[in-house]
Amino acid sequence: FVRGAELPILDGASAAWCALLGELDLPERKPKLVVARDGEVAIDAAKYLFFSSETRSEISVEIDWSNAGRFASSLATRASWNGSRATFVSEVASARTFILARDLAEFEASGASAHVPQASFVVVGEENVVASGAPFSADEPTGHKLLDLIGDFFLHGGPSLGRVEALRPGHAKNHEAITLALEKGILARI
Repeated sequence: FVRGAELPILDGASAAWCALLGELDLPERKPKLVVARDGEVAIDAAKYLFFSSETRSEISVEIDWSNAGRFASSLATRASWNGSRATFVSEVASARTFILARDLAEFEASGASAHVPQASFVVVGEENVVASGAPFSADEPTGHKLLDLIGDFFLHGGPSLGRVEALRPGHAKNHEAITLALEKGILARI
């Protein structure tokens, strides 16, 4: 039984999750979704671009940090994944959950912080970042948005065969965009 929008172990602790799954030596699986035709889905300020490809899966995100404070201007704005398990494990899974310092009180009041190990999230403030565990990397918050999008695709069958570019993604928008892309025939189940 899960309370909340996502499983805490899958958000900000994916590297540990991948290590455990790696011990099982699971076979690669083929995509269950395909970008059937090029298309675009817009939800509020978010935009999702879909491009068909018969040979590969690729997902990228672009984040606008302009409203996130002065320090946020030093954060990377793009992250991408080439669809392979190896690059997911080596480049994506280690991206920790992040929270803006201005939202920390609300996060703690929600009780969510009690379920997330301290080393698996970072706090982005006006002047700096507070992180425990591994050193902070400027591409981590954008990498985490990429991790979120990949995870949200898995709730719909997994990343699609084709290329997806998301501008200003978020969990609720991701699910709505995937659902709309399926309804419009941009994405198809295979």
